[in-house]
Amino acid sequence: MYRSIGICMLLLFSMSCQQQFTEGRFIDWQGHRGARGVLPENSLEGFIYALDRDMTTLEMDVVISADSQVVISHEPYVSSEICLDTNGRTLSAERQKELNIYHMTYEEVALYDCGSKPHPRFSKQQKQRTYKPLLRDAIEATEAYAKSTQRPLPYYNIELKSKPEEIGLSQPSHDLFAQLVLAVIEEAGIADRAIIQSFDPAALNAAYTLNPRIGYSFLVEKTSPPWKNKLEALAFTPDVLSPDYRLVDQHLIEFAAEKDMLVIPWTVNDPKEARQLIKLGVDGLITDYPALKKQVEERRH
Repeated sequence: MYRSIGICMLLLFSMSCQQQFTEGRFIDWQGHRGARGVLPENSLEGFIYALDRDMTTLEMDVVISADSQVVISHEPYVSSEICLDTNGRTLSAERQKELNIYHMTYEEVALYDCGSKPHPRFSKQQKQRTYKPLLRDAIEATEAYAKSTQRPLPYYNIELKSKPEEIGLSQPSHDLFAQLVLAVIEEAGIADRAIIQSFDPAALNAAYTLNPRIGYSFLVEKTSPPWKNKLEALAFTPDVLSPDYRLVDQHLIEFAAEKDMLVIPWTVNDPKEARQLIKLGVDGLITDYPALKKQVEERRH
């Protein structure tokens, strides 16, 4: 099972592990969609950048293509916010709805440039032509990079972008979705370093039924019904409770501790907020800016 102490035991004799301790505790630093604030999201370039900034875990999103490939993408379509069309031109919001990845082969998906367009919410994001990679290719590239640079092998926090109402429209059934993702994890040999997360309890239940041995994280936000009700829809207790950082308070920390769940909030980009959350007792932080880790640690000295 995924536990912060388990990660550190694997890295015990490396300087990188020693550097993961903040306020006297191990903190699992996760690069959100790689390094969304600095480089194109969910890109190979972003994942490598995150490793270079000593992120313990690479956080990413996955969807399924028409040819049953596990594609790293936050949306189940080619987003007009971050992508250009195959000729390098701007996509309209209407056009993106037609570019449903679940109805496209991966070969078609990979033709779209999802890195050259300026991001409306991340003005400092460096632009470069890139594409949506396959999960297996991202794992292969980051594993090879970690080995070549003598870094500890990363953990992978893989979000199933699943909504029950989208089954058959932009995603397969929960069972098939989980089966396809777990197959990549097993084939890549990272089952002992993989965490599957989702907002969708049914997606997590499906994955857990197929493989209860890897880590699971339940994402929560301030929606109706309350997140505790959604947690009750899980057939098991997840290893991690991953809330919007604005939901984290002493009550949440204590609730998670009673359930033996780690608390790893998203998405924390401010050093002051990061330090406050660490003092509250979180076990990790998901950030768009991997350099945040160094900023937080430098403030301690």
